[in-house]
Amino acid sequence: MRSVLPLLLLLAFPLRAEEIVVSAAASTRDALTEVARAYEAKTHDRVLLNFGGSNEMARQIVAGAKVDVFIAADVETMKRTGRDGRALLSNRLAIVSASPISNVSQLKRFRRVAIANWRAGVPAGVYARSYLMTINAWRDVETRAIPTVDVRAALAAFDSGAADAAIVYRTDERLAKRRHATLALDATSIVYPAAVIRKSAVAQRFFDFLFSDGATRIFTRYGFTLPTKR
Repeated sequence: MRSVLPLLLLLAFPLRAEEIVVSAAASTRDALTEVARAYEAKTHDRVLLNFGGSNEMARQIVAGAKVDVFIAADVETMKRTGRDGRALLSNRLAIVSASPISNVSQLKRFRRVAIANWRAGVPAGVYARSYLMTINAWRDVETRAIPTVDVRAALAAFDSGAADAAIVYRTDERLAKRRHATLALDATSIVYPAAVIRKSAVAQRFFDFLFSDGATRIFTRYGFTLPTKR
């Protein structure tokens, strides 16, 4: 009877759910929120989500913030945390504008263009600046640029009318509330790495779930694609 008692106690009183803190790029907010809810339903762990510019998330981690898993919008930002990360998602840039444009050079038609703050190292802005520089269009755009705290803030600036156009991720463009035209910048290719920051069983469990078929279906439904190698 004694050997059975511990098992009966476990059945009567389930193991306490564990808590995990996940910091992630702002552009993953909607998809990752749904992924986290699916994970919670499956494991009964609790996921606390923290979204923002990847650069700011990385600074917090380096400063000692208690983060279990980090999803960045670029590889270089992930490396600042001392981790290489594993490629999780892929994305591309797009321009949303109040009226149609057929090429990037036509951005100079607009007085205000919202871009995530490239000066602060926000990946979406860094990607946008790098791309525009390769096609010799950055000088014209820079004089019209409104730097924003992250890519979702750039989209919000466009939606509110504070900007006439914005350079955002393709996944964010799908969320625009203001009537708009879209110019996809297919030459851009963006990889989101994920990494365990504080090693624990629950952190590894959530990390593994990110790469599961169920999570992948959710991410792709929100417009993300998969990197060539995961």
